[in-house]
Amino acid sequence: NGCVPINLIGEGRASPDAIAWINGTGFRQWDIDQHIVAASLRGDLFSTWAGPVGVAVGAEYRSQSLDTTSDPISAVQGYRGGGTVPYSGNVNVKEAFVEALVPLAVDESWAKDLSLNLAGRVTDYSTSGTVTTWKIGVNYAVNSSLRFRATRSRDIRAPSLEELFALGSTSQLSVSDPQQGGMNYLVTAANSGNPDLTPEKADTFTGGIVLTPTAVPGLSFTVDYYDIKLNDAIISLTPAAIVNQCYGPTPSACDLITRSPDTGLITRVRNGPVNMQSVKLAGVDIEASYAIPVGADQIALRALVNYISKAEISDGVSTTTLAGSVDQPTIAALGGSPNWRFNASASYVAEMFRLSLTGRYMGGGAINKNYTDKDLLDNKVNGRLYFDLSGEYSLIDNGDDQTLTIFGAVQNLLDTDPPITGVGGYGTTRALYDVIGRQFTLGARFKF
Repeated sequence: NGCVPINLIGEGRASPDAIAWINGTGFRQWDIDQHIVAASLRGDLFSTWAGPVGVAVGAEYRSQSLDTTSDPISAVQGYRGGGTVPYSGNVNVKEAFVEALVPLAVDESWAKDLSLNLAGRVTDYSTSGTVTTWKIGVNYAVNSSLRFRATRSRDIRAPSLEELFALGSTSQLSVSDPQQGGMNYLVTAANSGNPDLTPEKADTFTGGIVLTPTAVPGLSFTVDYYDIKLNDAIISLTPAAIVNQCYGPTPSACDLITRSPDTGLITRVRNGPVNMQSVKLAGVDIEASYAIPVGADQIALRALVNYISKAEISDGVSTTTLAGSVDQPTIAALGGSPNWRFNASASYVAEMFRLSLTGRYMGGGAINKNYTDKDLLDNKVNGRLYFDLSGEYSLIDNGDDQTLTIFGAVQNLLDTDPPITGVGGYGTTRALYDVIGRQFTLGARFKF
């Protein structure tokens, strides 16, 4: 009621009343309160043959509340996309912890330092009950050049207030509709919270080597392996994933889909976070740095490399393999999982200026590992290497009293285009690759 049709053909054809009908000013305001009462006690409990055993104990109470308001149009989800229905909620948290550092050897012929780190925590959430977390870690420094480290832990992530209590916002996303012969089109995604969420639980193992050879001052090299098994993962399925679940392993997901009685097309998909899936991640992180003196100046080299060997998502019925893929089929936050990615930089650092060149590589892989030759003839894309140039120069440096520094940067120096993937209905996988092109930044920092 009250609709004023708009004519978009030709300049100036849209009337002011029509423009006013389709446009509006939307806003969303969060009022977040958090109150914390905490106490802790730490000290040396007793000594072993290798030194004192340090212990810390403590307790904490937290009260968190959220009150969200929005404009009248958003409150009734009147916009085609965006807009938030006002909501509020609160969570109370009680927890207690204990942690100990136990030395086992120090300054021995076979160990410069060997110690255990033990920790435990009990947390009670007013919304989901009690959960326990713990950690066992070992640190073994053979000498000043070689150190081993490993940690085994149970970790959690509690749902956020928005994940628990949000009443709805809308967005437009693409689906492939099996009832319409696989037709692709946009539908409205109605996003809301889920007050029945429980914390995610992860079993994590990390182990690695740290090399700081005394024969090569300024060189540091680390290799760490990680293996994470996450259960009860809090996942917000995309409309496309919900449609696939409906016509695949989870027919109950069809209850979340609304179709037009006239056209039979999907008009709305209701989605929200659920403790639905398990995630398995494994890989290797490599980090190296080397500082080379050049008179009073320095050349700093640094590289970070990540190799993902495993990335799997399971809903209890089927398992999706993401490692080596640029797709994001169910968890958009993962943004795809190419096997390789790295970041390497070289910087010349002087007293008054710094100049840095950075190379960023994001690997490629299969667009979708579930595709066959019938779906897509060329199912692979190559990775992309981006170069960034940045620098700064101090015009004034009088200690803490007066400073003036100009800085600038060129991101994606060579204006490298992203690979074409079509993921999520877009030209490329936006969480992985540069979609803007060459960007320039120029600024100044000053203090007087």
